[in-house]
Amino acid sequence: MATMEATSVVLKRAHRNAIFEEIDFAFQCARDLPFMLEHGADSICDRRDARDLIWRLQVAARLLDQLGWQQSGDRDGYVLEVDADVDRFAARIESYALAALEDSRRGLLAGSEQERATARRLIDGDLDALEAARVVRTAFKLARSLDN
Repeated sequence: MATMEATSVVLKRAHRNAIFEEIDFAFQCARDLPFMLEHGADSICDRRDARDLIWRLQVAARLLDQLGWQQSGDRDGYVLEVDADVDRFAARIESYALAALEDSRRGLLAGSEQERATARRLIDGDLDALEAARVVRTAFKLARSLDN
């Protein structure tokens, strides 16, 4: 757990929903845990991945308690307590959003009209995720700098 006190940030509905998508992804990945246990997590990498997944699920549950367990947000704003764990979770969202934006950019440049329309839709979601992650991470960095 973080040594620094948590800081609060207000998220828009689109930010909340983008974070929810990463939470949903973590729960989908959890389906791999029984397979790992059945077949053994023999490598250090397997064990590291399992521990990381368990950590993500713990943070995801805390986030759901704050943002709501329903798939779509029903409010305009959501107050989120951000600590080092939530910041790390947001860093993961930021990293994946940047990679997804690069993939979608290629789809915009070299595809049919239908593929470009799909890429534009994916870009919108990835931009929401990137913005959400950066709002969370900026609030945490500012609070941490004020603590020092």
